Amino acid sequence: MDQKKQIQLIENGNFKDNNGSIMRIFNMIAHKYFKIKDIMYALPFVSEKDVIKSMDYLCDEGYLKCRTILTKEPAAISDYSYDDLEAKLTAKGTRLLECAIDDPLVHL
Repeated sequence: MDQKKQIQLIENGNFKDNNGSIMRIFNMIAHKYFKIKDIMYALPFVSEKDVIKSMDYLCDEGYLKCRTILTKEPAAISDYSYDDLEAKLTAKGTRLLECAIDDPLVHL
């Protein structure tokens, strides 16, 4: 296996682990919105780019619901600075955490 392939496998594994870590954080505060920038503090060993990549995936899949902090309007992570956004666990996210559904890209 070449080095490029090995790096891709490592990054894919990290993505799954990062997704699971973020979901567990939201599970701890399931009933409230949480500032996305605060996720960075909870995951100090994960790069900002990787946290945003995971948050984007989790929101697009419907596991988390994202909105602007100021107006409380629904928002996509790709359209705003993460400093301006907050997110909350959805019912689908709860089902994932309770293993009622499975996602191969979220390692719980």
